[in-house]
Amino acid sequence: LRLLASLEDGAPALIDCLRGAVIPSSGIEVLVGPEGDFSVEEYRTLESMKTQPVRLGSNVLRAETAAAYILSVVDQVTTV
Repeated sequence: LRLLASLEDGAPALIDCLRGAVIPSSGIEVLVGPEGDFSVEEYRTLESMKTQPVRLGSNVLRAETAAAYILSVVDQVTTV
């Protein structure tokens, strides 16, 4: 399951994406971009890699904070 932390409008919330998802044995991969988000070219490349954009909330997070947030959401969803 390959997810992309995105600032694009219309991306579903991470928690909504993970609820009810079948987690493959290979696990979950969440890509977090640099400050200022991914470039258009990077989004195109990541789209070709079958990534699904997700929102991490209404605020823009630093990479370190995004990682902690992602881990807490994944832990919450996968241990329920």
